[in-house]
Amino acid sequence: MSTLCNPCFASWNVRGLGRAEKRRAVKRLISKIKASLIFIQETMLESHKLWLLRRLWPSRSGCLVASPAEGSSGGLVTLWDGSVFEVESSNIQSRFILVTGTI
Repeated sequence: MSTLCNPCFASWNVRGLGRAEKRRAVKRLISKIKASLIFIQETMLESHKLWLLRRLWPSRSGCLVASPAEGSSGGLVTLWDGSVFEVESSNIQSRFILVTGTI
């Protein structure tokens, strides 16, 4: 089975991104599968730590929208390759993120 796909989508319940080891593991997986669009659930990151998510994408073409955790649960992020997916609009809520665009 090939680990490359184009365009490729991935979804992962990470059960927290507060630890650097977990963020590195997510970044390695993103680099390995070369996904164009990634949906991450349960980041458990509050709004003042969402800047950590910017480092997950392996290149400068990465874009993201995020919904912070509420307390010690929740947190969503959608990441995409801006050279592959062009966002037209996004709606960010506590329990979902809706992104529309074109590939």
